[in-house]
Amino acid sequence: MLAIGKYRAIVLTISLFVVMDLVILAVDSFSLSNSQSNSKAAHVTQNQISLAKDLYANLLLLEKEVGDRGQIRPVLADLQKTMADFNKVMTDFSAGNSIQIESQSSLDSSAVVTEETKALMQQIRTLWTPVYDNINYLGTVQSADNLERQIPGIKNTLDAAIPEIVQRLEQLTTGFNTAQRSSVTLSRNLQAITFLLSLGVVLGIIFIFIQQLIKEDEAHDIALKETEEILNNVDEGLFLLDQEMRIQKQRSSALEPMFGNRNLNQMTLRQLLTNLVPEKTIELTEDYVLLLLKNRVNENLVDSLNPLDELELNIDKGNGLYDNKYLSFKFHRSYREGVVNHLLVTITDITELVKLRKELDSLKDDADMQVDMIQKIIHVEPHLVTNFIVETRSALNSINEVLKERSMNVIDFKEKLDSIKQLAHKIKGDAASLELDNFSRFAHELEDLIEPLKQKPQISGTDFLPLTLKLNRFMDYLDMTDKLIAATPKSLPTSTLPVTTQWDRLNSLTSEVAKSLDKKVLLDTANFDTSLIPAEYSELVKDILIQLIRNAIVHGIESSLDRKKMGKEVTGRIKLSFDQDGSEFSLKILDDGAGINMDKIRDSALRKNRMTQEQMNKLAPAQVMSLIFEPGFTTQNTVNEHAGRGVGMDLVKSKVKAVGGKIKIASSSGKHCQFDIRLPLVSSQTNSITKPDTLRNSAMSA
Repeated sequence: MLAIGKYRAIVLTISLFVVMDLVILAVDSFSLSNSQSNSKAAHVTQNQISLAKDLYANLLLLEKEVGDRGQIRPVLADLQKTMADFNKVMTDFSAGNSIQIESQSSLDSSAVVTEETKALMQQIRTLWTPVYDNINYLGTVQSADNLERQIPGIKNTLDAAIPEIVQRLEQLTTGFNTAQRSSVTLSRNLQAITFLLSLGVVLGIIFIFIQQLIKEDEAHDIALKETEEILNNVDEGLFLLDQEMRIQKQRSSALEPMFGNRNLNQMTLRQLLTNLVPEKTIELTEDYVLLLLKNRVNENLVDSLNPLDELELNIDKGNGLYDNKYLSFKFHRSYREGVVNHLLVTITDITELVKLRKELDSLKDDADMQVDMIQKIIHVEPHLVTNFIVETRSALNSINEVLKERSMNVIDFKEKLDSIKQLAHKIKGDAASLELDNFSRFAHELEDLIEPLKQKPQISGTDFLPLTLKLNRFMDYLDMTDKLIAATPKSLPTSTLPVTTQWDRLNSLTSEVAKSLDKKVLLDTANFDTSLIPAEYSELVKDILIQLIRNAIVHGIESSLDRKKMGKEVTGRIKLSFDQDGSEFSLKILDDGAGINMDKIRDSALRKNRMTQEQMNKLAPAQVMSLIFEPGFTTQNTVNEHAGRGVGMDLVKSKVKAVGGKIKIASSSGKHCQFDIRLPLVSSQTNSITKPDTLRNSAMSA
């Protein structure tokens, strides 16, 4: 049942008015219909009077034509047609049939027949019958003489009947006209009554409305005061957003102070957030708010998409001071008649909560990293960890020095980025070879910060601030690791602490990279005699092997499924060999993978606008292959921890070139790829190098 509540009086008044109005309209409609019928009936009887007079005139004309022996038949035909028309209307009237008045109008004679009209019609039919019979008889007379003899008698009949018929038709016409005027008068009276009733109802409704509005205004004033009292005493920022994302007038007093006491009157959400958050965040927020305003999705389902769930702001306090705070925006729909008309926005200051959480997270991260680092370093030969710490500290210091260098233009800035990128990539490779995942992650995050900067058309010193912050965090972690190593017991049970060398770590690197890419790879070191490696080349060879092993697994070795389809063993193989040959050392890395894909190299170079198609067509195959050593060149479409930045091969080339070495590549599509690194002999070491009786043989499955 519909609850009409405070509108009961208005509803009842309107309902009564509607019922009365419907009754009056029905009566008025009936009266109007009668008026139209009587008007048509008067028109019909008036037309019958004209036909009766025409009938007598036609008879006189026939009499003249007969005497003059003129056109008898046409006049006789007109006489009979007039008689037939008159007779048809009289017959239809008596039977209550529909009478056609004009081409677009007709009369339902039954609607106007009364006892009085029936009596008059009966009298007219009695008078009409001899007239009809006589004129009908004339149509059967063949000769003019006979017509001349018959016409005087018929004329006497019409002289006696027509005036009487016309008189009674005039009585009918008068009656119909009187009835028509009565219906019109009744209709006008009913319309006047309806107007008066309507006016009374409108006045009554206005009176009731005014009384109701007075009561509602009083209640509204009370509610408004209560709302203002609530808004003035809540700690959260509360306001309404309309469909145009404009902040409405009613809002909590805590809102302005959250935004530096700015005047928020009629401010849009975009204006509120401008200069506080990035443009991308503003666009995401507008999309999110539109999603809520359109009411097409469940509010709870999109809550996780809220881009302002935790917002960091730096509010300008003046005098160069800023207030750092964290705010949380929550959006809730406000409905009107089932349609979203506003969003209620609640802003909570969660600064203390975020700071506490960050402190707890930092403590937890530090503890987790310390535990993880202890677990890692106790399984690595101590001098390898010590060397790694020293080399990493040196690399980080170099990065720091690069950041301190003053740059004058975009080219200088990008050269700085390339230098930092190579140093970070080296750290990542060294850390991966020792399975020091946290160091590898830090270095990877440095690379992540570098790449977007290289894509910017304009670079300034402030763009390097995130790199500086990340570098400081990296150095802090390195210091913590150094302290952990110093605090770690020097001797631990060997049964629980298997120790490996840096060369054995190549097996672990192979296993780790292959597993992350869901591949199976064996590292074959049967011909890799580490005793032949001069001390001066130890670090260089290690760096080269780390890069080329990763490169072989990522780009060369196929997946187990692809290898099986090609008829290969499902496990790929990488062979390492190091030998002395005349005046130089030879370091070879051979994998039985897909080989170097020349088409992919060409496509990547063209896609990244490194050269034009015309320039590419002029390159020999060897020159195309050498593009893999270009800084930043990669055939990977996506970046991951092991590839996609175009750093590894550039690093290998620069290190080999720095000692005067050479690199040769031999590749066969679908079969293998071999890198042959030629390093010049170190003069002080040449005569002291000898081959041992036994060689180390190691293969690790991944």
